[in-house]
Amino acid sequence: MIENSDSAATSERHSAAVESEGVSLATEQLIPFNQVPNLLPRLRRGRKPHVGSIFRWAQKGLSGHRLEYLQVGGVKCTSVEALQRFFEKITSPNRRVAPHSFAKRQREIKRATDEVQRLLYGNKRGAKS
Repeated sequence: MIENSDSAATSERHSAAVESEGVSLATEQLIPFNQVPNLLPRLRRGRKPHVGSIFRWAQKGLSGHRLEYLQVGGVKCTSVEALQRFFEKITSPNRRVAPHSFAKRQREIKRATDEVQRLLYGNKRGAKS
């Protein structure tokens, strides 16, 4: 009896994990990551996207959005529907913009700080009235 309740709890956790990732085994056909590039349009110079890009989209994301996937044994899988949702998110007009480089961000901070100093203290930098 204890084994049944444990397996029921495990099944409930597994179902919750499947739903939380967004890929549904019941309604979507799984595609191994290594087959995803074959489904996508060719990019620069007629090359397929590299499979490493698919892994990166799932792990780190792109523009703040991650590709939904399931781990099936030792194989990461996604679905055509998950790819569709991912590409819709990253092409959305109100998507998040990728962060600037560190150096560019530092220049922006310096420019903003200089502007605040100018507004607070006039043309004399750092001179307090």
